Amino acid sequence: MYAMPYGDDLDQRFNELVAQIDAEERRRMRSSAAKQARAARRESPKAPSRPSRRSGPVARREPRRKVRRGWLLTAGISVVLIAALLVSTFRPDLFVPTGAIP
Repeated sequence: MYAMPYGDDLDQRFNELVAQIDAEERRRMRSSAAKQARAARRESPKAPSRPSRRSGPVARREPRRKVRRGWLLTAGISVVLIAALLVSTFRPDLFVPTGAIP
């Protein structure tokens, strides 16, 4: 634990203060903080126009977006490779040089 200069230890003082709060009050504080966070998300201009089916922090939804982007990227690359394979299979004359070779 990091001790502040002049003997001031903020972590110890914080833990002593938190120990004075009983479990029921801590539960109410967490519940109130969660309600305020939800209200702030609803009021923010970046809020989605359609509410999500699952409630929870935005951080839970971000990995899904990354996975979805990964699948889309993989599908896009696969389509391009398959198209190149089909073109080289059915039209091999496109890859043969037609001009004079010096």
